[in-house]
Amino acid sequence: ADARLTKDGVAIAMHDETLDRISAGLDARLKGVKAKDLTWDDVRDVDIGSKWGKQYATYRMATMESVFAAMKGRPDRLLYLDEKGAPPKMMADMAARFGVQEQTYYCSYDWRKVVEWRKFAPMGRSMVWIGNFPKDNSPENVAKTEAHVKKILDEMAAFEFDAIDQVQIHVRTDLTRSDPFCPSTGFLKTAVKRLHKHGVSVNVVTWTEGGNADVYLRLWNLGFDHFTTDFPETMFQVIEQITKSNN
Repeated sequence: ADARLTKDGVAIAMHDETLDRISAGLDARLKGVKAKDLTWDDVRDVDIGSKWGKQYATYRMATMESVFAAMKGRPDRLLYLDEKGAPPKMMADMAARFGVQEQTYYCSYDWRKVVEWRKFAPMGRSMVWIGNFPKDNSPENVAKTEAHVKKILDEMAAFEFDAIDQVQIHVRTDLTRSDPFCPSTGFLKTAVKRLHKHGVSVNVVTWTEGGNADVYLRLWNLGFDHFTTDFPETMFQVIEQITKSNN
């Protein structure tokens, strides 16, 4: 769940900055307005379900409190909380109130916020995501992306990756190239080994070719521990193949 704050300080589970893409019949005064500029009363009754199917017509915006409440007493329910403006201390205190800090990964592109979260949630978990979103896999973009990832890894390494449990690397895949990955295959291998050396697990997400099982298997063979995906059906197939090959 991505966590944002409304104008009046309510933490809501919302990925986009605005309601436009996810809502049906949105009031004109709310169109194009960022969640941080809207109050809870503005967003609480917005229909965020009908656009995805009639069966979801009653769905409304979830608060982070309701998300944590659904996790309480259910240790099997883990949460990747991607901060989109929700402060570390606020989320740590809220998770503690529901007794779910240990079930919560606080995630951010800003590793310093992740470290701050762990100060307030010593039993909580953490993930730093590193993305660059190049438009193509040209040599220039590969070099820029690798420099960006290396810079952040170097910054965290200076503190020996303290308080960081997991790092997610965003990978752009282009199957028309001999090396389909940006960052490159060699760079990814080195980065994964470096993180493993410090006891940090490594997550990967690819937003291109994400429904291709062979792509996931290639990334798995580079040493990644976890996947983030918009294609769970494909991932189930991949897990089955990995399980069979390990038996």
